[in-house]
Amino acid sequence: MKKYGVFKVIILVLGAVLAAGITWRLVKTGFYFQDLLSQHGLYFIAGALLFAAISQFLPLPSAVYVFGHELTHAFAIVLCGGRVTSFNVRSNGGMVTTNMSNSFIALAPYFLPVYMVIVIAAYNIIDIFIPLGTYMPLYYVLLGFTYGFHLGCTAVFARSYQPDLKDEGLVFSFAMIYLANIIVLTAVMKLLLQNFDIIGFYFTAGRDIMAAGKAFFAWFSAR
Repeated sequence: MKKYGVFKVIILVLGAVLAAGITWRLVKTGFYFQDLLSQHGLYFIAGALLFAAISQFLPLPSAVYVFGHELTHAFAIVLCGGRVTSFNVRSNGGMVTTNMSNSFIALAPYFLPVYMVIVIAAYNIIDIFIPLGTYMPLYYVLLGFTYGFHLGCTAVFARSYQPDLKDEGLVFSFAMIYLANIIVLTAVMKLLLQNFDIIGFYFTAGRDIMAAGKAFFAWFSAR
């Protein structure tokens, strides 16, 4: 088992607590399921189900996933102020070389739905010049499809214990991937539900965590 430094252990513990609080808040609200059955939500769900159905009959497009995987590494490198020195993609794997590395860069492909981000960016940029309001249903179907692609491929390929995960440590990697994915999920919910108060959601989740912490310390002190 990979040994972690003190800083990584602290991040792991805090991340696990935060993930538990967010998950509990989502469960208590039923993942806002009734609200998601709005028109936009239904199109999104239809897109995700379409990907799920297709993936049952066709193999996952590994080359498409690998390209998106390496593209996300490159995007994360640029965000961190690094420099991409080479970008190679093959159907059986890929590699990005850079002058820097950190946990965010290593794990970004497992929580950032890059093709969904591309769809959002493309739609909004084109909409500036050509109104795309009539294509809104297709837009949400594509969002659902690409989000389903992200979740499905992440679940399949993460099970093969990619070098990224081994280098960061499997326990740390899976904990951070889960936390980041549920944070992304709340961002997706904000995209689908105009009335979803994401700030209020996290404020309430924080109160839940504080209440659970107080209850734990009260129980521990009474022992």
